Amino acid sequence: MTPATPRTIAVRRRRPGRRLSRMRIEYPPWAKSGAPLPIYDVAMARQLLAMTAELPDSKRGLLIVLAEHRRALHNLITTAEPTLLRPSPN
Repeated sequence: MTPATPRTIAVRRRRPGRRLSRMRIEYPPWAKSGAPLPIYDVAMARQLLAMTAELPDSKRGLLIVLAEHRRALHNLITTAEPTLLRPSPN
């Protein structure tokens, strides 16, 4: 998987190369087309973390990134093996 084919949202500078440029959110094709939300797997969650290393300037953008991180974490936890979710015996 390459950054040219993103499966999740990304945060990028509006003007690449400019240090003080504002950050913006880029959406993957499934978000633009209104398709159902994909289920995050480990590879997709890793891509999300890599592509949102910097946070957007706006409150709205920050909330979008945080909500996507929350959804990815929820998907990873709910799809984990049942042995990982069992409490350890004391």
